[in-house]
Amino acid sequence: MSLKDARLARDAARLRVKGDRSIAGVDIVRERQKAREEAKAVDAKVVLSTFEECAEAYIRANWSTWSEKHRDQWPSSLERYANPTIGRLTGPEIKPSQIHDLLKPIWVEKRETANRVRGRIETIIAKNVDIDDADFRNPREKLPKRPKRVVRHHPALPYIEAPAFMKQLAGASGTAAENAMLAVLDRLGCGHVTVHGFRSTFATWAEECTDYPDGVREAALAHKYESETTAAYHRGQKLEKRRALMKDWAVFLGGANVSGLYGQRTG
Repeated sequence: MSLKDARLARDAARLRVKGDRSIAGVDIVRERQKAREEAKAVDAKVVLSTFEECAEAYIRANWSTWSEKHRDQWPSSLERYANPTIGRLTGPEIKPSQIHDLLKPIWVEKRETANRVRGRIETIIAKNVDIDDADFRNPREKLPKRPKRVVRHHPALPYIEAPAFMKQLAGASGTAAENAMLAVLDRLGCGHVTVHGFRSTFATWAEECTDYPDGVREAALAHKYESETTAAYHRGQKLEKRRALMKDWAVFLGGANVSGLYGQRTG
């Protein structure tokens, strides 16, 4: 290049960067960076598989080790919730906003499903994207705040009413299957309680009306010890003590004052 041509090229470059009244200047560094990114994206499309293809490959690779539940849920959940939005995109093309959009409709109402779908998406992306790459972005984005779970105890019948209920139940007729026990409760005027709630009825009675140790009462309810250390040292089934407890429960349900009987027997 001659000195004259070099000066002309220099002046043209300066004008391009600075601009003038009619043409805005450009950022040459940013322009070159953008060109490199576009070229990289084009190359990536040729090499990388789509999310849907990656998901199918992951499912095939793990199929033999999965339970029937996993074999059913993995394909169906991804086909329903993920593929319509990101199925045809490659890993680097998936944006956090897209993950946000596909999870938002189920994030609160279908909490467990949303958690599983999010985890499966992240697993597949992580298997197919170099997470040490500076351009890698975790596809999660802030989602709607979930309300705290409200613990709802099963409505229980007060133990003082249990003997009268058992007497009424013994006189009821008819047999049935699927929610039959709930239907019986409703028919006997106890639709405000649940079958599971009778466990609480028993537990409250045993605590307030007997002197059986906690371990015996908990064993009767098939509860596990919260402490693993405690569980390790208490391996017995307490069968004989449980038999005595359940016998007293049966007597109480028959209309007797078990607390009085218990006191006479141990006094």
